[in-house]
Amino acid sequence: MPTHGNRRSRVTGLLGSSRCDLAAHHLHPDGRTMPITVRMLWQPRDSAVVTTWFPELVQGPVWFLSVELLAAGCDAPAGLGDVSLIPHPHNPQRAELILVGDSGRACLSLPLPPLRRFLARVPGEHAPEARR
Repeated sequence: MPTHGNRRSRVTGLLGSSRCDLAAHHLHPDGRTMPITVRMLWQPRDSAVVTTWFPELVQGPVWFLSVELLAAGCDAPAGLGDVSLIPHPHNPQRAELILVGDSGRACLSLPLPPLRRFLARVPGEHAPEARR
């Protein structure tokens, strides 16, 4: 994955699975931002869940996010409690993923186009063609 100035998001498939590396930004409460990769993996054996982690964090947390929550959050605010995905009010190309855990709260700005491409590769009712 290229470094900060030339970061890109990508979607790949692994033996029936789908993986996405999103070039995101961690939004600090003081207004600073830090580039971070958000890696998402969908596997058919647990088709309602996307396993999510941060490769730069050696001992970082692993989150299990609902496919439906991610799909809904691309278009309108979705999620309550520990996980929310909210489209950015002024930038239709981004959404904010809010994660609340034992060690605190994290807000990540995600690029929506590669997230949508990733979700389009995941079978189910959430897929764009299924919502028409």
